[in-house]
Amino acid sequence: MPADLPTSSSAQCICTLNDIKNQLLNENAAIRFQCLAYYRRGRNPTWIRCENSFENPSMKYVFRQARQILQQNDPVTTANYAKMIRVLFCKTHSALTPFKKYRISLQQHWREEGTLMELELLEAIRQVFLWV
Repeated sequence: MPADLPTSSSAQCICTLNDIKNQLLNENAAIRFQCLAYYRRGRNPTWIRCENSFENPSMKYVFRQARQILQQNDPVTTANYAKMIRVLFCKTHSALTPFKKYRISLQQHWREEGTLMELELLEAIRQVFLWV
């Protein structure tokens, strides 16, 4: 589990750009396509990584929206980043209500400056779209 995962929130996910990029570039498909979400079972205080895959898109409009964002030459805004990164969650966690819980954490890591890490993450996402 990533070190920066707080223990007090009701919803957690992999949210640092580097952690997401490293997962997407992993040679093991089970790891590469793993949902970014963590969850708790019942009252258990331990966070469990979702083992579902985002590889089989069930929400085609979310994928279509992400592809459109990736095809633009303009810098990716924070709002568009949240829309695009939503494709890296499984069907359960990408549904709008659960995803809203992750959006703030994800957006805090995006600066819209076109930094090297942002560009590397965008390239990793583009590579995953070629595999899906």
